[in-house]
Amino acid sequence: MERGTARRPRYCEPMSTDDPPAARRSTAPSRATTADVARLAGVSLKTASRALTGHPSVRDETRSRVLQASVALRFRPNGMARDLRRGGVATSIAFVFGDMMNAFYAEVAMGATEVINARDLTLVMASSGDQPARERPTVDSMLERRVQALLLVPIADDHSYLEGSGSSGPRSSRSTGRWRTRPATR
Repeated sequence: MERGTARRPRYCEPMSTDDPPAARRSTAPSRATTADVARLAGVSLKTASRALTGHPSVRDETRSRVLQASVALRFRPNGMARDLRRGGVATSIAFVFGDMMNAFYAEVAMGATEVINARDLTLVMASSGDQPARERPTVDSMLERRVQALLLVPIADDHSYLEGSGSSGPRSSRSTGRWRTRPATR
């Protein structure tokens, strides 16, 4: 911390449930954060975090207040932020395909979901609408979310944009003119 800057108070000020998180922000409504839960429960951010994750050092009375605040605010933990704090290994597998109405893709998605769920992972799906120009932005969007692996049913002819994705995301390999991906090894 730089000299002359104010220190953050150790405990957050309590707030009422009449003051939703969105009321304190100038943008569109957003989800409650751990800081919002801490403020409502009248505890520090770290205590709220520990209470929400079941840490044994939190007193039962405090845990109860934090859990009540989280219910009142309809708080949901941010899984992506949690994954990043734990070293950046995502728990999501991306599946990018062409047309959502194609029964073949639905079958692939059902099979992939079964295998992925058995490994406590989540399948995130996106469609390129069978438009080659939409494939790359859709894939890029998934890779930006640091998915653990990418399942791609290619529509476009050029997949050179996947070259080198192994260093910053899922590793890709070329097979018979089509791309296939496999989870990155860490």
